Amino acid sequence: MKKIISSFLFLASVFTANAQDTYQVLSINSEWPVNVNGTALNVGDTFTSDDQVQWTDKKQSMDIKQVSSGSEYRISRRQFAAKGRDVKSLKDLYSYTSAEVAYDRLGKQKINLVLKETNKAEYYPEKRFALVIGNSFYSANPEQQRGLPSLAEAQRKTEMLTDSLNNLGYDVLECYDLNTMELKTVLSRFVAFSEEYQVALFYYAGHMLKSGDDMLLVPVNVRPNDGMLAEHCTSVAEVMNTISRMPCESLTAVFDAKDMTTGTPVSLPLIDGVVTIDEGKTANIKVAYSIDEDFLGSRSENLYAKKKAEEAQQKDDMMAAINALAAAEEATVLTTPEDFYNEAMRLLDKSMPDYSIDNAMTYFKKAANKGHVESMYQLALLYDGKDAVQSMIWMGRASSAGHAKAKAYVAARKTKPTGK
Repeated sequence: MKKIISSFLFLASVFTANAQDTYQVLSINSEWPVNVNGTALNVGDTFTSDDQVQWTDKKQSMDIKQVSSGSEYRISRRQFAAKGRDVKSLKDLYSYTSAEVAYDRLGKQKINLVLKETNKAEYYPEKRFALVIGNSFYSANPEQQRGLPSLAEAQRKTEMLTDSLNNLGYDVLECYDLNTMELKTVLSRFVAFSEEYQVALFYYAGHMLKSGDDMLLVPVNVRPNDGMLAEHCTSVAEVMNTISRMPCESLTAVFDAKDMTTGTPVSLPLIDGVVTIDEGKTANIKVAYSIDEDFLGSRSENLYAKKKAEEAQQKDDMMAAINALAAAEEATVLTTPEDFYNEAMRLLDKSMPDYSIDNAMTYFKKAANKGHVESMYQLALLYDGKDAVQSMIWMGRASSAGHAKAKAYVAARKTKPTGK
């Protein structure tokens, strides 16, 4: 099911080409016909940027070649629908992707968002939400002369991942070919819509650009020779800072992108909360998860994302890796006091690679705050020698809740002579 959240009425920036551009059909990826001006297209046929495209199936796509440049592109019904009801031709698509800012008739910035709702939510223990972005329609407008190669695979991956995530219980914001304003707006909407979800995933496929110690997500309206290029892009740091405000228990970010200067898979700089997953020799998958309180607030570690990242490292192809990140064969999001207690005990096991007393105390505290009596007692023991006041507070709470050893300890303290 698709839900239209908001839509463009028209764009302030209009297409100004003086001549139509011609395209040749390389393949039609559907059993159903794709029509142009009411006539079915066949492989080898040509049409112009002014011609209206009529899609007859919701998952149709075409691979086409721009005759003037020889550049190849992928266009789809989903791409057109994601840009709004007004998009009927490639000329319309140019206008929407070329604009830096779009306005409605009242002069307010607007964006078309399509939420593809899952029908599998009942099979999963937590509510799931994903933002999936495929930027592929670079350098398609001859008037723009952007010089960036198109990325047909970015659109293909976005379509495939959206369908996979829907089948895995995710509601998905499916976005294509975002310009500068749209990219920033979509990120903020993603955060705003996340309040009712426990699991969230962010995915970006498209061009990226290294800038200092960071990497930039490149919108489709950017020109490589623009002197203010960086100001029109969105940095990985900005993405992470934005989505870190989400209240979800689990947060995963995947950057499956090409460096616009080299055409090779991106290599993100080492920043807090980002772990690299190398997928063979063809792509890099970057997975972000919380590793300290400074990075994602009170979530000291994101076990769901971490577990899925480890699974993804063992996968050979990109889609399998991302599906491993998204899948949940069991309830891996910790929600109950018993979940937190069990995780704390696991972290106290010195044979575990992520052994950590501090992290164990964090989970004992979460369980104790939900009334888990044994966790109160364990906290008292772990605070002993570190913080006598906290140790006694938690021992007292465990005693009051009926913990036998805690009661005996408190009773012994009361009868012990104080001396002079």
